[in-house]
Amino acid sequence: MIFRTNKYYLLILLASFIVGGCGDFSGNYDEIESSISSESTTTTTDTTTTDNTTDTTAPTVSSISPIDNKSWIALSDNISVTFSESMDTTSVTTNTSNTSCSGSLQLSSDNFSGCVQMSSSPSSSNSDKTFTVDPAGNLSNSTTYKIRVTTGVKDSSGNTLSSQYETSSGFTTKGWTQQLGSSSDESVWGVTADSSNNIYVTGYTWGGLDGNTSSYGMDIFLVKYNSSGTKQWTQQLGTSSVDRGQGVTVDSSDYIYVTGYTGGGLEGNTNSGLSDIFLLKFNSSGVLQ
Repeated sequence: MIFRTNKYYLLILLASFIVGGCGDFSGNYDEIESSISSESTTTTTDTTTTDNTTDTTAPTVSSISPIDNKSWIALSDNISVTFSESMDTTSVTTNTSNTSCSGSLQLSSDNFSGCVQMSSSPSSSNSDKTFTVDPAGNLSNSTTYKIRVTTGVKDSSGNTLSSQYETSSGFTTKGWTQQLGSSSDESVWGVTADSSNNIYVTGYTWGGLDGNTSSYGMDIFLVKYNSSGTKQWTQQLGTSSVDRGQGVTVDSSDYIYVTGYTGGGLEGNTNSGLSDIFLLKFNSSGVLQ
């Protein structure tokens, strides 16, 4: 800057000397000094304005996954949140040790009275804009979950979320489907649930279900599933004739009752001819009473 200013001064001084001769050029000197001073001031002001610019914009949530109001979400899906700008990775946290609603990224099925425990801290991608968490176990069947991001998150400049973000409706996980059979023919004729939402299914089979041995005819079966669709046990019994379970119910103590018909003598009973009715009682562990 000094070299440029001196050069500028000398050029003007030389021009004034040539045009005006060797006379007094003190007036020109004053004009030159004023011009140089004005240029220096302008340059300094412009530099200060540029250097003092800082980021004061609060980050926002740009998108989430699964999206709000989405149904039939897989039980093993992970959860992700994308922000409008790069975030301070240390501010995006979640609960990994219990089901409390701690951390700045939360997932809940009961309006945040409790939260889903995550397997590890959020992983970042997309230049620290997207953060993903994995539940410690599968999500529950046919359940609605909401996602929450608290004001504890902040961007790389230290600006926090202006207000807490929470999905309005949440996403819903899919139900479950179970299939059971043998190399022969099976059919269901009755289904019921107990006080703990365990499910009982009865009907008939011509084969051996789940390792049971066929009685060489049409046999009765009773299968128990828990509310998540996980099979608990399978019972099968019959005679060498035709036996079929056609109805099932439970009482207040969760004993299970199966009725239907048999062409033989069940459990040591004597057949009265052709098809007889029967009534079987099981406890909740599948033991015949």
